Amino acid sequence: MNITIRPAKSADAPRWEEIHSAGWEYAYRGILDDDYLDATKEKFRNNVSKTAEFLSNTKGIELVAVDEQDLIVGIMGGHMSVTENGEKIFELHGLYLNPKYIGHGLGKKLFKEFVDWVKKSGGNKCVVWCLEKNKSCGFYKNLGGTELQRRMFKEKYPEILFQIDLEKLKD
Repeated sequence: MNITIRPAKSADAPRWEEIHSAGWEYAYRGILDDDYLDATKEKFRNNVSKTAEFLSNTKGIELVAVDEQDLIVGIMGGHMSVTENGEKIFELHGLYLNPKYIGHGLGKKLFKEFVDWVKKSGGNKCVVWCLEKNKSCGFYKNLGGTELQRRMFKEKYPEILFQIDLEKLKD
């Protein structure tokens, strides 16, 4: 598997949304209500122009993983915010793969790029929200993620905020 990771660009928006939709289908089918999940497919299809604008104006990091034919097979995005007391918070807001690439190290490869960006930006920790029943919780726990907080998504689904100390990051 020869995968290259590069910054996302506005022209990537249609495929970005295809991967986003496939990632949601893989991660959340059987967790979220089918009607809600089915509606997100349409939302992702209709979101291409908004995503193109976002990708061209991002203040964070938005990356794509492409195969040998330059087809996007994974997407990853994150951003930094600053608290009132000046603390930098780095949040991974999405990491989705074409499901056939799950389990082959691509998620870790994308996450490493996020970690490198966080460190270059002066951070040593990051956070990510994950639905409690999502298989990805295991991915973040295996990286050394610890539960920091809980909340409800859509007032119905428990969600966990994982914090990952990058100095103690597990391979």
